[in-house]
Order: sequence, then structure tokens, then C-alpha cells
Amino acid sequence: MEYNEKNTIKKLLQDTLSEEEKMRLTEGDVVSSYMRKQWDSKEEKTDDLVGNCIWKNIRQSIWGYSILKQISFYKKISIAASILLILGIGCSSYFLYYTFHQPLMYVVNTGIQNIYHVTLPDGTSVEMGPRSTLIYPEQFKDDNRTVELKGQGFFKVAKNKKKPFVVQTSNMDVTALGTAFEIFNYESNQEVETILLNGRVKINLLGKEVDGKQELFLSPNEKLIFNRKTLQYSKEKVNAEKYSAWCNSGILCFEKEKLSMIIARLEQWYGYRIICNGVFPDNYQFTFKVRDESLDSILFLLSESSKIKYKKVEDAYILSLN
Repeated sequence: MEYNEKNTIKKLLQDTLSEEEKMRLTEGDVVSSYMRKQWDSKEEKTDDLVGNCIWKNIRQSIWGYSILKQISFYKKISIAASILLILGIGCSSYFLYYTFHQPLMYVVNTGIQNIYHVTLPDGTSVEMGPRSTLIYPEQFKDDNRTVELKGQGFFKVAKNKKKPFVVQTSNMDVTALGTAFEIFNYESNQEVETILLNGRVKINLLGKEVDGKQELFLSPNEKLIFNRKTLQYSKEKVNAEKYSAWCNSGILCFEKEKLSMIIARLEQWYGYRIICNGVFPDNYQFTFKVRDESLDSILFLLSESSKIKYKKVEDAYILSLN
């Protein structure tokens, strides 16, 4: 097979080199000589990439979250760039193309009983709830600011009328220009919630028509609940400031809240399934705060102040009425 340096470099950037092509490229006299020279002149110090990995593991152990970067792509790029310099061929266009079309992405994860703050590249502030994942780019595109959320997040969006801010979830996209709102979106829960504190948001139901609509709008102190199973939605008035008090206090706060709303948040906070046997009427509403109490303590207090009974079965709690 005829050797073509330009095609070989292109395959290297795309990670499609065959084993034979890899051997031919890396064992060439020019490449081997250059790599040996680099190795011999290497200072005895910890590589930045290794240091970053160690620091990530420390964060994961102490705080229960991690920030992961797409480092594998840049590792390939750095190798390719070295070989480009060695061979001295005009393939810089490939390097530039793949560098600028593969943006660096950040992935932030939170653990149970963990609330974490993130500041996005545009200055938008995000408070992440427990067991949540936020994905965002190192730099936003010219025409929009898009992030992806799995779990719970409260967003204070930096104003920029020319670049809409979009939060993508598995069932809906929430678009805002400059506003504050909360999204509660866990795959284990049947319902997705959006609560608006101030401003205005547009909710796109990802091509699905619900009651003949694909786009919905929220005003301040409104909550939209979307049911993944029935594809139905409902709106209700809430006190959004109290609803999202967990962002400022760092603890869970409930004030005259329905049991269904409380259970969904306790599940994510403690990492246990809470199963309700039977139908619990909406007049079961509770006011309390969760700091460092155990889930058993919280359920005990609920049972003492109502007719609710509970028991633990393996890794779940089962609630029932007398």
C-alpha cells in the first residue's frame, strides 16, 4: 500500500489508524529519534494532566462531586501536533478544524446531601441539588447559551438578549433571556417541574403536542408540572422564593408543601426510594427543614404528626395510611 503522509495524519486526528499504520508512523526513524530526544530532555516533575487527575479524585472523595474534561481528544491532538512538526507537512488545516469543532466540555456531578455552586462562562449562576449532573461548554457559541441538566438546578441567568439561555432536559427545553428559575428533572421521577422566580421563560416540549401546544410560558411564582407518562401538564401558583430557599440556605426547606413534592426531594437528598402505598390526599401538607437529620428521623416526625406510617424494606421506605 502506498504511504501517504497527509492521509495518515488525517486518520490520526480522527483516531481511525489501523495497527499497521500506527506502527509505521510511530516506528519511523525520524519520529523515533525525535521522541527519544524529548524523553531524554524531560524534567523530573509531575505532569499537569496527572496532577489534574489526582486533584479530581481528591474532590470526589471529599465533596462528592467531580469535574471531568474531555482530555483524551487533546492528548491525541498533542501527539498529532508533534508528528506534524516532525514531518513538516502542510496539514495544519486539519489540526485547526478538529480543534475548533470539538469544544471542551465540563461535567459537574453532585452526590447525596450535596448542594454545589457553579458559575458558567457568561456569568450565569447555578445552584445544583443533590445527585445532579450539569454539562456545559468552556465557551458558549455566538448565537446561544445551551447547557444540559439531569437532576435539580436553580439558575440565575446573566442577561444577554442576543444570546438566549437554554437548559436542555430529556423532556423539555427551558429558554430564558435574563431570569431566575428552578428545574427539577430526575429520570427516576415521573414528573418534571419548572418554577419561575422572576422574568419569563419559554418551555418547549421537544416536538410533542400537549393539549394542542408545543410551547408554554411561565410568569413569576408559577410552577409547571409535566408528566412523562401521560404527557399532560398543569400549572399552579407557588411562592417561588420559599420554594427555592434551599439555594441560599444549603438545606432543604418545606413550607406547607404537599407530600408528593416532599417525597420526591427526600428521595434525591438521601438516595433512598420512598414508595407510597395508596393515594395520599393533598391536604397532607408539612412545614419543616432538613439539616443533618437522618431519613428515619424525618419519617418518624411525619408519622408522629399525621396518620402516615412507614417501614424500611431493604433499600426502600414504604409509606402507608392508617
